[in-house]
Amino acid sequence: MLPDSLSEYDITICLDGIVGDGAVNSTTGDLFIWDRALKNHLLLSERMQTEMFSPQSLIDTITKTYYGYGEFIGENELGKCIKHSGSWPGYRNYLIRYIEEDLTIIVLSNNESDAKRISNELAHNYFGRKPK
Repeated sequence: MLPDSLSEYDITICLDGIVGDGAVNSTTGDLFIWDRALKNHLLLSERMQTEMFSPQSLIDTITKTYYGYGEFIGENELGKCIKHSGSWPGYRNYLIRYIEEDLTIIVLSNNESDAKRISNELAHNYFGRKPK
C-alpha cells in the first residue's frame, strides 16, 4: 500500500514531484550493484567520481560531514565513509560504505525503523566494537 492512499499521509501528495527522488523503489541487491558500479568506476570515470566524492558543502561542523555531488562524505570512529539516506512516509533507508574496509551496509525499512541506527549497529558489530 502506498502512503499516498492513507489519509494520515496526505502530505505525500503535496510533496510529490517537488522533493528529492520520492517513490523510487529498489532492493538491497540492486543498491549493492549500484554501489559496486560506483566503486569500480563503471558509471563514471575515476576523475569524475573523485569530484563526486569530494567535499562541496559542509553539512555538520561537529562531525565534519560534507556533501559532495549526490553523496555525504565523512568519517566516524569506524573510518572514512560515503553515505546517503532516504525516507518517505512509511519508509526509511540508509546506505553507507566504509572506504578503507570496503564494507557496504544497506538497510531498507518499510515500517519507518531507524535505518541509520540499525546500520550503525551492524557496522559496530562487524568491526567488533560496541555501538554508542
